[in-house]
Amino acid sequence: MKLEIFDKYTRKRVELIRTCNYATYTNEFFGQGKFELRIPTNDPCIEYLQFGTYIYFDEGIVGIVKGEKDTETSDFEVTFCGYLLKHILTYRSFLLTTKYYEKPNVVVRNMVQDLFINPTDTKRIISSISLSNDSEYNPVIDVNKHTYQNTGDTAFDVISEILKEYDCSFDLYPDINNNTSSAPDFESFEFRILKPVNRTINNPDHLNPIVFSFDLNNLSRIDYEEDGRAYNSVAIVASYGSGQERKVIEVGETQKTGIDRIELYVDARDLQPDMGVSEEWVEGYVDDQFGELVDGEYWFI
Repeated sequence: MKLEIFDKYTRKRVELIRTCNYATYTNEFFGQGKFELRIPTNDPCIEYLQFGTYIYFDEGIVGIVKGEKDTETSDFEVTFCGYLLKHILTYRSFLLTTKYYEKPNVVVRNMVQDLFINPTDTKRIISSISLSNDSEYNPVIDVNKHTYQNTGDTAFDVISEILKEYDCSFDLYPDINNNTSSAPDFESFEFRILKPVNRTINNPDHLNPIVFSFDLNNLSRIDYEEDGRAYNSVAIVASYGSGQERKVIEVGETQKTGIDRIELYVDARDLQPDMGVSEEWVEGYVDDQFGELVDGEYWFI
C-alpha cells in the first residue's frame, strides 16, 4: 500500500507517507467508510496532513482527514482518522422542500447535479464532482417513476435510502490524472451508482466466481462471532390500564418456557384502547422498536 497525500484545494499530490505504524480502512457498500493512520511524529509528511486533506490508499480508495490525536508514549505518534470520499455527499442538504419525479437512478443523479455540480447558489458548487458517463455506473433501475421529496436531510442520506431499496449503492470514484507535467492530481470525483454482482459458484450470470480459501492462499484469517447477550425470546408488552387491570400482551416465541424463556418488559402506556390494540398490532409495534433479524431468527433486543 503506497500512501499518498493530496492537497484539499488543488487536489495535487504533495507528499508520500513513508513511515506508518498502523494503517487501516473500511470500505462500506452502504455506509461512508472510514480509516485510521498512526504516523511517527518525526515524519515530515505530518505538516501536510491537515483537516480535509485527501489520502490515497488503493485503487479507488481515498480518505478525507477529519481528526487528529497526539499520543505521548515511549514511541511518539500522531493518529489521523476520517471518512472515505463519498462522505462529501453529507456536505449538502435539501434546504427547501424539493420534489423529483423519475426513475430512481435518474433522480439520484439529478440530486447530485442540483446540490453539487450546478446548484442555484454558486457558493454550493463543488467543482471536483462529476457524473459518470459509463453505463455500468449508471444502471437503469427498471421500475415505474416515483415522486421523491425531501427537506433538511443530507444528499448522502437521501440517495442512500433511495438506492438501498433496490439493493444498490453509490460511490465517488477518484479520477487520477497521471499525465500532468507536475505531480498527479484528482481531475474529478466521479459519482457512480453501484449494483451488487453475484460472484458465487455457478451464478446465473455466468460471471467468474470469487472463492476465498486457505488452500488458494487468498485467505489469511477467519473470524466468527456470535453474541447473544442482548437476546430476549419474548416481549411482555404492558399497555393501557393500571394495577391488576393493566392490559398485557405477549409477543415473540411465547411457547418458550423455563430457562429458554428470556423476557423483555416493554412499558407501552401510550397504547390506548381507541388505537385498535390487538396482538397483531402490538407485535408490529414491538418489532419496529425492539426487533432485529439475526441469522434468520427474530430477536428482541
